[in-house]
Amino acid sequence: MLERYNGSGATVMGMTVEAKAYFSSHFDMQCGVTLQRSRYKEPEVWSDDPDIAPAKKLFRTPDVYGYITANYQITRHLRAILSGTLTGPMTVQHLAGSGTPVDEAVRTPTFFDASLKVAYNFKLFNRVTLDINAGVDNLFNSYQRDFDTGYLRDSGYIYGPAAPRSLTCGVTVSI
Repeated sequence: MLERYNGSGATVMGMTVEAKAYFSSHFDMQCGVTLQRSRYKEPEVWSDDPDIAPAKKLFRTPDVYGYITANYQITRHLRAILSGTLTGPMTVQHLAGSGTPVDEAVRTPTFFDASLKVAYNFKLFNRVTLDINAGVDNLFNSYQRDFDTGYLRDSGYIYGPAAPRSLTCGVTVSI
């Protein structure tokens, strides 16, 4: 049984910078980056193993993350959308089990998760629009490669983008 409880408190500070640009009536882009620092006031014991040092840095909190979105209106009814998120390296807990013989703090890689979508809209009636879209999520197939498996797996040892590369399609009716 794993029990979690509130610690001594924490300090989180940072800043976000965002920009949006209209390059033409057909193309715009928005992006942003966040730099942050999150630390416990006192080092927190996170493992029962006496050889594992308490941690002052909060787990699962990257110091850098960002996003980008670009929209291109190809024709009056056809548009392309490129979006992406960047998640910088972070430290996550990997508890002993099938993936590791001892508890360890793992430093994750940086992830860039990009998606590309193309959408076409049809005017059905005066106020009704049908939007058909298709795309690829996680274009570069950026996701965790070291999942635990088996009955002793650490089910909390998950980080990075939620899914591998995926094809998507959708239909939206707007009134």
